Amino acid sequence: MEFSLKDLIMLCSEKQDQVFVIDVFREPISRKMSAFFQHLTRLPFIKERLPDREAASIKLPDFFQYVTRIPFIQERLPYSIKRLARHFESNIDELINLFNDYYLLQSENYYGFEEYHRLGFKPDNIDFNRIDKVAVQKERNINFIIVRFDDINYWEGIFSNLGFSEFKLMQSNDTNEKALGRLYQGFRENLFLDKEKLDRIYLDSHRKYLELFYTDQELENQYLKWKAVCRP
Repeated sequence: MEFSLKDLIMLCSEKQDQVFVIDVFREPISRKMSAFFQHLTRLPFIKERLPDREAASIKLPDFFQYVTRIPFIQERLPYSIKRLARHFESNIDELINLFNDYYLLQSENYYGFEEYHRLGFKPDNIDFNRIDKVAVQKERNINFIIVRFDDINYWEGIFSNLGFSEFKLMQSNDTNEKALGRLYQGFRENLFLDKEKLDRIYLDSHRKYLELFYTDQELENQYLKWKAVCRP
């Protein structure tokens, strides 16, 4: 039987007076871009090296099927991530089209904190304090804390104000420093989006949480930033 994060939190809540569950809200386009590169390192041609359970968790079949049909990959499976990076560095528009066509709307359309409803957390009752830059919700002895990724440079101060005086942020999982780091930079610098898909994300599917975590002006600035890279 699989031991889930919910099980771990419940176990801790039974043994500790107070439990703190920290989560992060990230602007959806940036989040999708980061996850896109995570998935590029988990392509089907490396499934053989993954445990069965982890391999089964890889989703987005259209995305993976497209990538493995690229001739240079199909001819040489399994293929190294470094060679994949070299191919796309010379074909950056192909990579961006892959993101737009097979990933932008299909992935990362949920937020981890939505799963906490099983622990009593109420996603619809999130009250993000735009001055303190944090949302806190307590259910029994479980304290749910949500901060914005945008405010990462202020996290130490935010958590210090919550009483975590020894909170220190350590840098890790930086896409720029991974095997696909240079490709990621090129992707960001050349990114173009589909306007209709941007609108579906900002005006429909992610609107509820965007309005919870951003002021009207912040939300407009975010939208206009991405609109500026949309192609007609």
